[in-house]
Amino acid sequence: MSLLRRVLRTRQTSSGSPVAHQPPQPRRSRGLQWPLVVAAGVLMVVIASVATQDDRAEAHTNFTTTVAWITADASELRLEHQRVSYEDGEEVPYSQAPSDDRLGFTSSIVREGSRAGTVLLLPDDPAYRGNLGYRAEWQSDVYGQEGREYSYGASYYLPDDWNQGRNPKTFDDRIIFQFHEGNGKSPTFSLHLDADRGRIFVRHREDNGNFDALWSTELKTDSWYDFAFRAYWSRGNDGFFQIYLDGRLQYQYNGRTLNDSNRIYTKWGIYGQPTKLIVDEVSIVEGADGLFDATPARVATLMDVVPKTGVALVRFSGGDNADLVRSSGCSKSAMFWFTVGGELVWYNAAAPDFVNARWNALFGGSIPENTLLIATCGGSG
Repeated sequence: MSLLRRVLRTRQTSSGSPVAHQPPQPRRSRGLQWPLVVAAGVLMVVIASVATQDDRAEAHTNFTTTVAWITADASELRLEHQRVSYEDGEEVPYSQAPSDDRLGFTSSIVREGSRAGTVLLLPDDPAYRGNLGYRAEWQSDVYGQEGREYSYGASYYLPDDWNQGRNPKTFDDRIIFQFHEGNGKSPTFSLHLDADRGRIFVRHREDNGNFDALWSTELKTDSWYDFAFRAYWSRGNDGFFQIYLDGRLQYQYNGRTLNDSNRIYTKWGIYGQPTKLIVDEVSIVEGADGLFDATPARVATLMDVVPKTGVALVRFSGGDNADLVRSSGCSKSAMFWFTVGGELVWYNAAAPDFVNARWNALFGGSIPENTLLIATCGGSG
């Protein structure tokens, strides 16, 4: 199954006023790219064609709001600050480890490309530089700034022997991704392994110093975990921190996301108890539309589904027609449109081949990655 991400749809407020569906409320931080403006030009045609006569006036109002939102953000681009894929020839980020062989590379287990990073910390390993903790980590050279929105991605693989025993000289925890304010205190948000309970969890440090476990999931070996985090860094109540696993939103924290400073940097690997793991596809992307780029292309689940009624503008990560329908969350009533030279070319999953002949001739059985499409479930999902 391929990844289908909803870029845009319209919804109604409780008062009936149409607004763009953009959770959480977007800030003017590098939104959608200019191709969406072109796609929006044909969106009104599709809305009119799938709506009933009674709905068309409302659809026109929705469309007007939609175009206004797209146009407002179209001039701003996503900004990719850092991507670490561990490929040959790639610059290696700054690291902290007890010896050079504790952070390395592998070509036998990778998420994407030909190499991934390996992390190893053993029970007898000394603390880094004598007193800087028991760790084997890489560190970003990019700071997330207060008042801006960022997306972060990292894929982890836990082998059968991920738990390398105990080190009584350090705290009883395993932190594998840190959002740090750089003030010597514990990370503001962090991703952990819990060996006793067999869980992976995310923890938040509150401004009073207390810790709160926000979310957890079962820990399974010999499988990839594709994490993404979307955050608006703020010392006010308008901040948020979202946790995504395998493309799905798992949890959203709302409130203060900076406690002691006006910026965040990240570290990934292992800090704490002896651990062995593989990491790949680490990324930092600035902007409200950065989540798609911070999520590995091989993620086989949905960022979001096509709404059961109405239309949506979606971005497809590639595959054949069957992949497209499966990842949409629709039944065989699903319909998709692509625009070529201002004309709509459609695919109807329930129609015979001759109806879809132009679509099949256009894509040749394989729809490219990041193709923008207009989609509807046909009202019956």
